[in-house]
Amino acid sequence: MISTVQRIVDLEWNMLLQSARMEGAADVEGDKKIFSDMRSAQFSAWSDKSAESYLTDLNIAAAGNRNLIIEKNIRAMRIYDPGQYEEIKDILEPISEKKDALVTEISDILIAQMEQCYKKYPNVSTGQQLRSSEDTDEMMSVETHQKAEFMTYSEETLELLLADIKELEGRGESLAENILDNSIRIYGFESLAAADKAIEEKKNEVYVTPDFSGCCGTDGCPEDGCSGGSCTIR
Repeated sequence: MISTVQRIVDLEWNMLLQSARMEGAADVEGDKKIFSDMRSAQFSAWSDKSAESYLTDLNIAAAGNRNLIIEKNIRAMRIYDPGQYEEIKDILEPISEKKDALVTEISDILIAQMEQCYKKYPNVSTGQQLRSSEDTDEMMSVETHQKAEFMTYSEETLELLLADIKELEGRGESLAENILDNSIRIYGFESLAAADKAIEEKKNEVYVTPDFSGCCGTDGCPEDGCSGGSCTIR
């Protein structure tokens, strides 16, 4: 039987393919495994109720010929390109004050959790900026991306997700850290701590500079057969 998480990933992938075709983007088929792994890592950290609610959101959207991937991309413009967003926002369903408040509350909590996680495990940071104030033309921040995504969720899904976050916090856990932990395990690490340590050790490997002290290093060397740097002239 196909799991709820796999159903979510399959529906999202179909929406991504449709979005890519409409935008004339390059073939994204080769990205399927990465997409599947990363999205599975996220939704596997949710409760069953939250995942099932989001699956319902996707099915309702698909039945109504709505593409939540496209909507997410447009929602992101609200933050990093408000001028263009104002021109096309009417094709989207309006966001209620309640949903807007839920999106902001969830995003603020998760960004704060990610900041703590990166302080704890500094070597596992993806390099992507966290705050919308740090958006650039080349890269969207985590905050902008996740707020745009959350705006495509139903209020019911957002309420369930917020409940998940608070329940985890009550147990001393972090949803953001759990998602990152799921992601890092895909690459064969046992835990975030293990990944952080391995990356740190890799960074600290000593690079041994080759010894060219006995070579001339020039193209005009007078020694026969030397093409530069291959003789013993100093």
